[in-house]
Order: sequence, then structure tokens, then C-alpha cells
Amino acid sequence: MSNLTAFIAIKEALTLKKSTTIRTAFNVHRMLVWVSLLSLVMFVLSALAHPLMVWTGPQAKKAFPPKILEAQASGVQGHELTSRHLQKVSTILSQAVIEDSTLASDIPLTSLIQAKVLPSHDRVVLQLTTEHNHPRHYFSLDSTDEKKAFHTNTLPPNYDEYHAQWLARYYTQEQSPIKNVTFINEFTPDYPWVNRLLPVYKVEFERADQLTVYVHTETNALAAINNRWKTALQTFFRVFHTWSWLDELPLLRVGIITILLLSLLAACISGIVMMITIKRKVYKDAFQRYHRKMAWYVCLPLLGFLGSALFHLLQMEYAEPPAGLRLNQPVGWTALSPDSINTNAQLEPVIENALLASKRLNNISLVAYDSRWLLRVSIAPDNPETNLSDHQRRQQRFEGKSLEQSAIFFDYLTGENVAVTDKEIVEDKARRYLELSPTDEVALSLVTRFGPDYDFRNKRLPVWRAEVLGSHVGEKLFIDPATGILVEHMQAQGFQKSERWSFSYLHKWNMLKPLLGREGRDLSIVGFLLMLMFFGFAGYRLKRARVKNDQACTRVGQ
Repeated sequence: MSNLTAFIAIKEALTLKKSTTIRTAFNVHRMLVWVSLLSLVMFVLSALAHPLMVWTGPQAKKAFPPKILEAQASGVQGHELTSRHLQKVSTILSQAVIEDSTLASDIPLTSLIQAKVLPSHDRVVLQLTTEHNHPRHYFSLDSTDEKKAFHTNTLPPNYDEYHAQWLARYYTQEQSPIKNVTFINEFTPDYPWVNRLLPVYKVEFERADQLTVYVHTETNALAAINNRWKTALQTFFRVFHTWSWLDELPLLRVGIITILLLSLLAACISGIVMMITIKRKVYKDAFQRYHRKMAWYVCLPLLGFLGSALFHLLQMEYAEPPAGLRLNQPVGWTALSPDSINTNAQLEPVIENALLASKRLNNISLVAYDSRWLLRVSIAPDNPETNLSDHQRRQQRFEGKSLEQSAIFFDYLTGENVAVTDKEIVEDKARRYLELSPTDEVALSLVTRFGPDYDFRNKRLPVWRAEVLGSHVGEKLFIDPATGILVEHMQAQGFQKSERWSFSYLHKWNMLKPLLGREGRDLSIVGFLLMLMFFGFAGYRLKRARVKNDQACTRVGQ
């Protein structure tokens, strides 16, 4: 008898507990209806703006940067490469050293960070970088009097801006007048931090659709392309999804978004509790049936969206962000002397051997390795843009395609081919950046496609991924082999890695890309968002019906 009494008592307690749980879940769900509906509509509609930007925004006509061409095969006046161009590089740098160790009155040679030979408007130029957030300096390599190269530079001081205009026209193939050019050395609402590249030039064309192009002259890269329609979508996304218009009031911004996300989370969790505990076989109307049936399909993905969004919000606001683009330290160009200037005869093999593999070169950069200066010749892929449609260019932009076929190294002082690889130089750079000990192991891999760790926002491929296995275990560096620039640094501390994983897979659904491709993934997300909108609308109808019923009961009672 006592066992039966205990069983009945336990059953009654469980029934009471279940009833209390149902009542609590019901009250929370009902209380949060309006704020959660508002949050759902706001976040879903603004999220839909993102794929719309990709599908309907302006597209570049060129997906690959301009090339340096072989003189005999180019057919493009001004972009031909000869040994005289590299001879001129030596002359410029050496004359600067001889005179007063400056390239100009206010540019000490010891502050030189990067030196690169690349194509420009109608010539091949030497580009010099001395400071990260300042315009680059250029020297013409077309002077016939090499001994007076430094004195006879025919390029104006603002040639970086002129070069940016040429790049904007190259990528868009646009011939309309340019209305305005602005140098940007910090992120703005129109050019947010997700674009990664700085400094850039904002080039605005005089067109009805307000076509605007952002170009990064350091790498000859297209950073972003907008028009009036895409700018409107971006503004809508920033206002209602990221609330970046409140960046000056971070506590208020984070507080508002957190409240909205938590209200949705609470409504979602309370709804799940009700689904599990309430066994309903009869429905009052079609909307109640739709709302309950759809809940089984949308709740778990919605929890993933909300949880990853909240994690991303707090991580980006309060944790140390990934270290972005970082240039090399100034290099010791004073080591060059007049005696080290190459002769044309020594440099002829550099040109001939480089062009043996391809008729097109991306650029020639000067890099330091193993106590000597090397010429790194970047060889471009063969005809990468032949007959590409706008759709294919869009795919290349987001999926990523290597801008480089291979690289050849030559000793800067002798012109001799050097048996060194990007892998060796990148490992040396990684050890220097992190100040690693000889016992620390570094695992290197070439990245030729964008992915979860290194996405399309970085704008450059190929890069090398360096993963540290020793005292800095868990840290990842992404290094541009052409220049040695540290493109991104993922810290081992904190939750950076787990936040990236959650945002990539739970928020952006990148696990679907190998199966469906990028567009298939985007269509899946759009379909789910539309389902969420109908799910929310069904909930709204239920709430409205209940409000009307309560009002009717109140009138009857009166």
C-alpha cells in the first residue's frame, strides 16, 4: 500500500511540475510575441538584402589584375618588360643612396617597406611603399637616360591617385568621366571593416547609377564595387542587421541587439518546450496547424542562427579581433651601392627565364631572404578570363581563384636563378612575425581557394597558411608570398576559432557549399528565411485571434 501511495505521489508531483513547466513556457511565449515578431521581421528582411546584393549588384568586367606583358607578344604599348626596366630599378635606388639616402626630400630610404615593378596606365612603373596608411610612391622606368633616372622621374607626386583611376577603369571597363576620387585610410560606413584592405581609393564615376569603385593600389586589387542600388541594400543591412549606425555608442548597440536576440531565443526555447510537452491533435484553425508543424523544421536552425549571431556580436565587440593586414618592417636598402648595380647583360636571363613559362607577369617584387635581396617574378595564369560571363566572374570572386601560376626567384645583385621557394620564405616570415624558437614547428599549406578560415573578404590569392605547433599552438598566419605581407593573424587565445566555426557553419551554412555550391547555399538560406517569415506571420495571426478573443470576453463580462 505504501508503494502505491508513493507512486501516486510521484505521479502527481510530475504532473504538477509538467503543468507548471507548460504554464511558464506558455506565459513566456505569449509575453514575448510582439518583440520577438519585430526582431524576426527586422533580422530576416535585412538578411535577405545580403544575397540580393550579391545577385543584383554591379560586377567587375575583369576578375584578374592587369599584367606585365612580353614586348614581342603583348601588342599593348607601354606594358612591355625588358631588362632595361630592372636596370632602372637599380639605378633609382642606388642613386638615392648615393645622394642623401632619400627617395625624395621627405622620404628616407631606410623607411622603405616594399618595392615592386608593376603595370600602370601606359607604362611599367616602380612602386615604393614607405608607410602603411599613406599613398604609394612611383617612378617611371621608361627614361632612356638611366644614369639620370632619379632626377628625370616624369611621374607627378599624386601618381598613386592617377594609378587608382586607371585600375578603376581597368576593372569596370568604364569610359564615362570620373566625378570624384577620395583617398581612404580608415574604415567608414560606406567602406566597412569587412573589406579588410586599406588604404584604398574611392573612385566615383559620373553615371546615373552612381557607380563607385574602391581599389587597393598596393596590390592592384579591386576592393569593392557599388552603385546606388547596392548602396541602398548595404544601408538597409547596416541599419537593421548590424546596427552599425550606432558604432559610436557601442554599449547601446550591443545592448539593443542582445535584447532582440535573447527575446527571439526565449520565444524559440519556450515554443520548443510547448511542442514537447503539449500533445495536440486538434487545431483551432489552419494557422495554428501551420505554426506548430513548421516549428519542428525551423526551431533548430533558428537556434543556430541566433546563438551564432550573439556569439559573433560579443566576440567582435569585446574580444581581440583577428590581426589584419600587416606590412613588413622597413628594410635596409642602404646595403645597395653603385658597385651592386646590375648590367643589362646580367638581367637579360631574368627576363628570358621568367617569360619562358608564360607571356604574362603579375609583378616583380623585391624580397629579403637569407641575408640577400631577391627578385620574385610572379607569373600569371594563361588567359584566365577568356569568354567569362558575369555569372562566372561573380563565382570566381566569391569562390576564389589563384591569381598566380607560379613564381621564379633571381638574385637581385647577380641576376642568377635562385633555388628558393615561397614555402621557405613564408616559413622564415612566420618565425620572424611570432618570434618563434627553433624548436617550434610550423605547418605550411598553400591556400588557393577561399574557405571558412580565409574568406573572400581578404581579396587576395594565393596565400600561405602557417599553423604553429609549438609554444604558439593554435595560431594561424596567412602570408602573401609575393610581398611577405601578413594578411591575417588568428590568435590561439580566447574563442576566436570557435566563433569563426559557429558563424561559418551555423549562421552562413558554409557546410552546404561543397554539396550545393555557393548559389545553392544562398538559395537554401533564402528559402529558409522565407519560411521563417511565414512561420512568424502564422504566429502573428494566432496572437491577433487571441487578442480579439480576450477583448470579446472582456466585453461579455462587462
